[in-house]
Amino acid sequence: MNLIINKKRALLAYSKNIIFANFEMLATHDKYTKKHSQNVALTAKKIAREMNLNNYLVEKTYLADLVHDIGKGFILPDLLNKKSKLTGEELSIIQKHPQWGYYNLKQIDDLSEIANFILYHHERWDGTGYPNKLSGNQILLVSQILSVVDAWDAMTTDRSYRSALSKDKVIAELINGSGSQFSPQIIEVFLPMVVN
Repeated sequence: MNLIINKKRALLAYSKNIIFANFEMLATHDKYTKKHSQNVALTAKKIAREMNLNNYLVEKTYLADLVHDIGKGFILPDLLNKKSKLTGEELSIIQKHPQWGYYNLKQIDDLSEIANFILYHHERWDGTGYPNKLSGNQILLVSQILSVVDAWDAMTTDRSYRSALSKDKVIAELINGSGSQFSPQIIEVFLPMVVN
């Protein structure tokens, strides 16, 4: 039993090293994404703990969320930081980042689970997301967490194309999106963490 636990710990430590290397590489490409990813990873870890997920899955949640936008490393910075409205073609390029992140990490056996979490983080509860139009609990739990926290952080921070929204407005957006964009279960866990 101890041998299995030690092997699991060693693999997680190895995975962390690769994740942090990828994270730092993305940070040199896009400064906003570094801070965003750190915020998302720390908040998602809190949600995973609040949901009483086991320690291994809590750590996987943190690592996946830290590199959820790694696929953006394949997008030109001018497009990532565009201040005006995206064209249809530009939007379709941006929407490929979960797939590119997935392909980047799935090549490493120990990161295949994390790669799947990344692939599904823009799926929507109602099945209208991307890239696979998954719905409900077809979406992996960690991806459901990531979807909510990613949206929260994106809306509450300044972006190249708009200023941060007020906390009240973002909370209203999350409530309105529960059951359509977001998992109702995750919204139910997350909202008490941010409503004061």
